[in-house]
Amino acid sequence: MAKAETKLSKDTVAGQFKFLWKIKLEKKAKGPASFSEALLAPRLINAEGFKDLVIWGSKDTVYAVDSELGTVVWQKHFDVPAKQGTCGASPLPILVEPPHLINFNARRTPGTPPPPPPPAVQAGARRLGGSAGGGGFGFRGIYILTGDGYLHEQILSTGADFAPAVKFLPVRPGISNGLNIEGNVLYAATSHGCGEAPNAMWVIDLAAPDYPVANYSTKSVSLQASMGPTLSGGVAYLVTGSGPASEADQVYPNSIVALSGKELKVKDRYTPAGDANELHNLTPVAFTFMQQELLAAPGKDGSFVLLDSKSLGGSDHHTPLFQTPASPVRRPQVGEE
Repeated sequence: MAKAETKLSKDTVAGQFKFLWKIKLEKKAKGPASFSEALLAPRLINAEGFKDLVIWGSKDTVYAVDSELGTVVWQKHFDVPAKQGTCGASPLPILVEPPHLINFNARRTPGTPPPPPPPAVQAGARRLGGSAGGGGFGFRGIYILTGDGYLHEQILSTGADFAPAVKFLPVRPGISNGLNIEGNVLYAATSHGCGEAPNAMWVIDLAAPDYPVANYSTKSVSLQASMGPTLSGGVAYLVTGSGPASEADQVYPNSIVALSGKELKVKDRYTPAGDANELHNLTPVAFTFMQQELLAAPGKDGSFVLLDSKSLGGSDHHTPLFQTPASPVRRPQVGEE
């Protein structure tokens, strides 16, 4: 949506925007409630017409709010165990299915009959990640990963169950805020100390009949995955934190690691040369410039690096295309605020 935004700017925000509404979602919560970042889902069709929804997840409930009126359109409660360990009762990870792409300029060859409509999908035959029909105006889903490791899908416009939940993670997880999707492949991250989960990146293929799950474990190396992996062209890019390296297990601390999309096998990596502090918990940005696929990522000592997506660190895995000057971050000392 950011690419299509034309109204928000430093000149318009101050004078042309005003307060519209506020809403309290967790009315019976004991203490301050914690919510996920808001997700925006525009131009959805339900019984009341077109709706633009704002969606939040609390520790056990997902709320969809009318963005114009500030009223709850639907809410879905999950009576499942919350995250355990050091994570606390953090919000449910949620992910809105990308919108369908419609080519309004597409035309059939004159005289060609229209294709037969797809058969209607019965509610009992629906599966996570599968299309319910309706073309570009069909159902869209929202994915929710609950504390028991199950992946749920709700109909985005109504909150109704789209299909039976599927077991994604085999352990009681502590999930980062990173729940990402590319095509029909969905990714999640777990961190050691949150429930029984290890430091690992997980992937589930929603297009396969048996929902195969793969993972890439970083052993005792922490994951810098607050926003999940960066996904581009079937490759997942992950930032690792501190810990011991293991060439045998393909575990590389303080590195940018490229993983094959569905198998999560290490394809490439960039590790800053020399002794490096833990890389910042920042998600890399993938982009194309002058037909070259690039990656902007955190580098050594608070710097940023520009990497070639086809060869992250060159032949020695230590050489970026470009690196900004170092900008060390001073960490608070004991007794300081």
